[in-house]
Amino acid sequence: IGQLPNAGDPCSITSTLRNGPNASQVTQLCVAQGVPQSLISSYTYGSVSAGGSSGSNSLLTPENAKTWSVGAVITPRFASPLFNRLQLSVDYYNISVSDAIGSLNATDILPRCFNSDGASNPNYSLTNSYCARITRDSATGTITNIGAGKFNFATYKVSGIDTQIAWRIGLDAFGASAKAGTIDFNSIISYVDGYKVAGLFGSPTLNYAGSAGFGGVGGGITHPKWKANTSVTYALDKVSATLRWRYISSMVHSDLVANPAATTPGIPAYNYFDFNVKFDVNDMFTIGAGVNNLTDKGPPFISATPLTTDAATYDVIGRRWFISAQVKF
Repeated sequence: IGQLPNAGDPCSITSTLRNGPNASQVTQLCVAQGVPQSLISSYTYGSVSAGGSSGSNSLLTPENAKTWSVGAVITPRFASPLFNRLQLSVDYYNISVSDAIGSLNATDILPRCFNSDGASNPNYSLTNSYCARITRDSATGTITNIGAGKFNFATYKVSGIDTQIAWRIGLDAFGASAKAGTIDFNSIISYVDGYKVAGLFGSPTLNYAGSAGFGGVGGGITHPKWKANTSVTYALDKVSATLRWRYISSMVHSDLVANPAATTPGIPAYNYFDFNVKFDVNDMFTIGAGVNNLTDKGPPFISATPLTTDAATYDVIGRRWFISAQVKF
């Protein structure tokens, strides 16, 4: 059994598509699909469900991907002790996936067969990929099956830049004693230039970079344009202390990507702070302690539905303390 969209069967005389600007084309498609000509002027469908099938698909083919990347590692050699231990790496990546496997539901298939979005079946063709998954009883016009399940229908293109900066500075570079210790600065910064998805047959390609939500785009719920993980470590002899800052940029809701007039609120930028201390007891044994999510910052909710957050991006546990022990063999 497949659940119909809220608008019901588009062929029903009461449907918005049968009464819209393309009513004649919708009507012709309904007749071609199996609604008898003698019933089309009064055809109604009173149920909220229809016969349906779902599951795997023996016609599935492997997904295809084209990927390329280019990068460089820069290790400048400065005479100054302030910059003689600086390293920078930059990597650009570009990933294109076609024939991606995803699921189609009855609520995706039925309205798009009748071009409800203006793009999925502009010619109102009976052989359209969506329409081919719908069968009707030729005597009554009733939907007998909507073939949902797994299909090769999506395309993805993701591109961006990853950068890492590593910089160690001895405090003697500032005139302190050579035994005053060192400061290690490390920052990993990721920028997503594009997260372009065509999620269904005939649907437009939309760029979800910088958005969060449940738009059926796959590959996770949130796609922040900027993420950074930056740490500063002070080390003196056998003791070191590290402060880490995790940054996630603000995002609009994915509803706004598909519909510029949408008013669904987005998510503000998030900042997390972690702190830990380590002590080298000897060459083999190290002990430590620390706290993650120092300010006990909770995750954002991406929609009105409870607990709709992205645990892969945000901290869903809260502040937590820990102790650690390391043994080298």
